[in-house]
Amino acid sequence: MADGQAPQYSRRVTLIGRLRYEREGSLTLADGRLVFDTHETVFDVPVSELHSVMSSPDGFHVWHGSTAYRFRCGPASSRDGHLDGSSGIGLALSLLSAPGAFAEQKQSKRAGADWVARLTPAVGQPPPGVKVRRPWSTLKLVGAIVGGTVALTAAVTGLMFLFA
Repeated sequence: MADGQAPQYSRRVTLIGRLRYEREGSLTLADGRLVFDTHETVFDVPVSELHSVMSSPDGFHVWHGSTAYRFRCGPASSRDGHLDGSSGIGLALSLLSAPGAFAEQKQSKRAGADWVARLTPAVGQPPPGVKVRRPWSTLKLVGAIVGGTVALTAAVTGLMFLFA
């Protein structure tokens, strides 16, 4: 292992893309490279080409050039039996599982912070002209969801009164 390189470290994570695209696989930091592998290698890049590693509410973000990779570090159980609360039973079960979900979210945040701590000393600076956006905080994310829900509810209620 050369100076400045982190020792080998590998964990199961989920690569999150746009429009609910998710790929679960193994993220490995070894020999100066970061490799994300499902059943095939999704990417394999030198750590020195990465930049701007930041924690997010349930994992971390890392940039390679102008591409941001978002990883969720939580246990698989937080993604498997997802209940959307669309029925009364679903809502009740979602509320009953909330304490476990909060614990899993804390675990995900800790795992993301661990990745950030391992990668930060080894990554470089953003290339010239690349704009790096910070991940949304939990508070900002919840605010956007609640605000969007309130706005949608107000719009639907307004339309109902308009056409009633």
